[in-house]
Amino acid sequence: MTKITFNGADYDEAFLKRVDDVDLLKLRNLVATNMGVSSIKSFRDHDQAVEATWKALNKWNEQAAAEENQAAGEAIGTVSVKTPKTPKTPKLVAEPKDPVEVKGAKAKTVKRPTRNMFRRLQKLVENPDLCGMRWDNYKNGMTILDTIEGNNMTPLDISFFVQKGYMQLIEPTTEEFEVGLSAWFARNGQENPMAEKKRKDAERAATKTTKDAEREASKAKRDAEKTSKEAERVEEKAKRDSEKAAKDAAVANAGAAATGTATS
Repeated sequence: MTKITFNGADYDEAFLKRVDDVDLLKLRNLVATNMGVSSIKSFRDHDQAVEATWKALNKWNEQAAAEENQAAGEAIGTVSVKTPKTPKTPKLVAEPKDPVEVKGAKAKTVKRPTRNMFRRLQKLVENPDLCGMRWDNYKNGMTILDTIEGNNMTPLDISFFVQKGYMQLIEPTTEEFEVGLSAWFARNGQENPMAEKKRKDAERAATKTTKDAEREASKAKRDAEKTSKEAERVEEKAKRDSEKAAKDAAVANAGAAATGTATS
């Protein structure tokens, strides 16, 4: 199977099929950058990701071969065409080249960090067999964001190290993500929209608490007034019943007295 060497690593279609779409997109755009063509934002699906990345690698390989042939022709005063050599059987992924010559390892600007960018690096081996010259640039505790914004580092290295078992990524806690994001906004002189959202959420929560308390107080007041009025009604009714009973007794006594007088 044909293999293409790019930036010190060998690739073929079988290998690309085992790589996830995110890393394929990074690789495809890195190849595009080296050829001076535009990047893309996403793939339709995994098959299209493999096909597009492999196509980009082939174009880059053809371009590199053409430039090499042209340079050889100019050196002797004529333009010659090199007969492609039979490719050797390389390792699945070779050591990266000197980081100075890798455009993808240059510092990049991040528009807004995602939660995944705050995953932290943890090395699992001291000196791996295939680590490249940038291995020592990566320190335990660094975030993916550090490797993107730092020089002579690239997330493609991280993917390689993780796949080979040289390194693992530690997911950030919610607190670590929020603190890291806040620090990034402050470092870049930008307002943190999450902080503003939390402030507004706190204001809304405080307003709701106040309104709930006011509603409870109002309800308690209404209940107290209702109880008081009910007590007054009970008291008035008892008073009326007492007065009526007294009147009825007086009438009965008066009737009894009249009856006794008449009998006498």
